[in-house]
Amino acid sequence: MQQQKDQEKEAYNFVLKLIGVHLRTIFEIENKLKDKNFSQNIIDQTIVLLKDQGYLNDKQYAKAWIEERIRNRPSGRALCWKKLREKGIEKDIIDKILGQILDEKKEIKLALKLAQNKKAELKARKVHWKKIPGKIGFFLQSRGFPTNIIIEVLEQLK
Repeated sequence: MQQQKDQEKEAYNFVLKLIGVHLRTIFEIENKLKDKNFSQNIIDQTIVLLKDQGYLNDKQYAKAWIEERIRNRPSGRALCWKKLREKGIEKDIIDKILGQILDEKKEIKLALKLAQNKKAELKARKVHWKKIPGKIGFFLQSRGFPTNIIIEVLEQLK
């Protein structure tokens, strides 16, 4: 009995240290605890306790992650969606938060800003003008923007 209490406390303190560095998803915490060889029972109890205390919340995580991504490494909805799924966030949570934060109008604005910066960079590197639209298109695609937005942005850049 005492051993289980010690393990519960150890798991709890371990997770607090992890989330003290930066926010984590429930999926990430569960994997970290498994890596430390905690039993599934201890993992489940720790996650429930931390959720009840407000330390683990996938909705808040997704919102913060998307906002930070837009600020620091702008990406389209598709790439944000993929990255959050990899972190174990449920599909309906991602769809809801993306709909609130990054609608199509904002996604176009974001892609246009990225494209303008990329165009300036390519011109400074003296890339032939005929290659610039293709390079911008590939760049935007790699950042998760859909084809229809890429085409619209390239039209606006002309």
